[in-house]
Amino acid sequence: MFRSTLVVTALVVALAAAVVCSVAGLLRAKSPVGRADAAGSALIAGAVAAVGLGWAPAGQLPLAVVLAAVFLWFAGRTVFQLTTSSPGTGDGPAPAVYHAVLAGLGGWVLFEAARNASSGTGHPGHELGVLLVDLLVAVVMVFASAGWLLATFTLRADSGPRPVPGLTAAREALVAAGLALALFAVS
Repeated sequence: MFRSTLVVTALVVALAAAVVCSVAGLLRAKSPVGRADAAGSALIAGAVAAVGLGWAPAGQLPLAVVLAAVFLWFAGRTVFQLTTSSPGTGDGPAPAVYHAVLAGLGGWVLFEAARNASSGTGHPGHELGVLLVDLLVAVVMVFASAGWLLATFTLRADSGPRPVPGLTAAREALVAAGLALALFAVS
């Protein structure tokens, strides 16, 4: 499971910073949906940080309920945006789909960490295919984290408005990096 103190420390620091950015985003959001999205990101980051701290075996059910509720919120937003939005207006369902995937990955990390803590053998975490998928998804999350930062902070000042506010990009990059570290740790 989480054997390396360096990985656990990096995971908890990244996700704690993501929670701080989420709380700041929650306070700065102008709409109820924006506040709910920021709260959802905070809950994902907090739940995965709790898994990193070793709460997966004892707190599996409460953490699973939190992650399931966040997943359902973003899945519901996806369906709502697909049925009500016109093509070419706004962001569409992509941000909600992305956050639903993050919540699902958080649930997978919780599942693997809880199984790893209870048994050293005979669970999905020790199968080669699962290990490879975990590591592949961790690499994808590293690219997602870098993408959030590059797309937001490397634009020239005269290129117009930033597509994503800096606080939101930092939050999303930290959550993606934290999930990458968690997936690496459980593999």
